[in-house]
Amino acid sequence: MRDLTPPAGGLFLVGLLFRPSLDLDRFENELTSHVQALAHSKMILCSEGWHPAQGLPKIAMRSPEVPFHYTNYYRPEMGDDLLRLFLIYEGVWSQDLLVPAKQMAREMETMFLDTGGNRTVNVDPGILTLERLVLATSKNFLHRIYLADGIFADLTLIYKKGGFVPLEWTFPDYQDVWTLDFLNSARKGLKVLLKQANMI
Repeated sequence: MRDLTPPAGGLFLVGLLFRPSLDLDRFENELTSHVQALAHSKMILCSEGWHPAQGLPKIAMRSPEVPFHYTNYYRPEMGDDLLRLFLIYEGVWSQDLLVPAKQMAREMETMFLDTGGNRTVNVDPGILTLERLVLATSKNFLHRIYLADGIFADLTLIYKKGGFVPLEWTFPDYQDVWTLDFLNSARKGLKVLLKQANMI
């Protein structure tokens, strides 16, 4: 019988969908403060010169802010002219990050509700590994695997033949070329980190 060993870690991805009126600097500061708390238990490889006890983690990569035109699903609550942005935090993170990350995301959304109780930002955390991108969600569906505390794992992209590939259920914005280019670039950086740490 083979010994059970944890897999190599991945990158902590946070997808943001937000109103143009959102104070993005304030939001990112609050988010990073919450991410620090997660880092104490879920970061398995720190970036050089940084440790969770030494202050706030840095955003290692950020995508462009792109107009979100893929669906009208969010319009009734969040309005028009929404923007999509992806953030990746430094370090390598445990793949069991998803449940606490989604709980953190819900806290962040609640902190930034408007006066009518509607969201001004939608926060989608995920773990990007060499093999796949998995997002955390509270919604059940046929391809989603239940984790704990009302949170499911959504297999969003798989890595195949030199790049991330969408699946039949992958959201349209995660299929777009600019998103795939960003995530493929992030994967290259992850591979370097894992090799340097002799984790692959």
